[in-house]
Amino acid sequence: MRKILYSLSLIIAIFTFTFVLFNLIPANPARIILGPSAPEDAVKKLEKELGLDKPKHIQFLNEFFNLLKLNFGNSTISKKPVGKQVLDRLKNSFKLIFFTLSIAIAISYTLNLIAFFYPKLNPVINLTQFGVILPTFVSSIAIATLISILFPNISLRYEPQNIQTLILPALILSFYPTAVLTHILHNKINEAINSDYFKSSCALGFPKNYLFHKIALKSALVSFLSAWVNLLGIAFFSTITIEIIFTIPGIGPLLVESITQKDFPTLKAIVLLNATFFIIINTIADFIYPKIDPKLKHD
Repeated sequence: MRKILYSLSLIIAIFTFTFVLFNLIPANPARIILGPSAPEDAVKKLEKELGLDKPKHIQFLNEFFNLLKLNFGNSTISKKPVGKQVLDRLKNSFKLIFFTLSIAIAISYTLNLIAFFYPKLNPVINLTQFGVILPTFVSSIAIATLISILFPNISLRYEPQNIQTLILPALILSFYPTAVLTHILHNKINEAINSDYFKSSCALGFPKNYLFHKIALKSALVSFLSAWVNLLGIAFFSTITIEIIFTIPGIGPLLVESITQKDFPTLKAIVLLNATFFIIINTIADFIYPKIDPKLKHD
């Protein structure tokens, strides 16, 4: 209950922060949106549409109660409901992130499994360090350019009905998460291998498959999951470049578009929904950790 209340308090705090950021700035938001040369009548009309003509405390309460009803208002550009627009884009971004982190998990697990059964292949794990060195925007542009030159018939454009078009951008985006997860898993498995418990299990004649999955991998799961949760945020912001290059209609292009067009309602919705998503993910992870390792249970 404490964790749930803490998470709710964080969401309220982020809502308050966004309200202060967008509504208590020295300049008039309606004037910023319409520009300095806009007629005063148009500014007043937009102020009324955005609810900026009311006292600040009334604005805060109105926005808070609208948030409870998942009503984020209408975009100042498209005039469409902001909530649906942002959620539709978030689905595409989360789909890409899901593919990305699934690839990272699969590769990190496979490499460590191979290294465990064949220790001479341990140096292969060091090759994943290139994922840390190489920035996402560099690798994405380089690979997209290379493919367009070598394979001009292959389309890099995202197609909603063809999920295979997400594989290449997800693969590029997975370079960094793969490097991080592989090395965290490798280090934790090595710690388990050097433990007395593992050595005793080896002496008792347990098969290698059991030693890897039931002892070495299990002891690394909490650190592995914690790193995976932290990588969600990094992967999410890395998608902005990938989505633009591969024309994926995700949250990245919408964010850039909202900033350039000064669409404040959309920007507020993006901040709030993103923050809420990551708070929920971290809360769920806090409940999962003790299930994996009972030593993490709190009174």
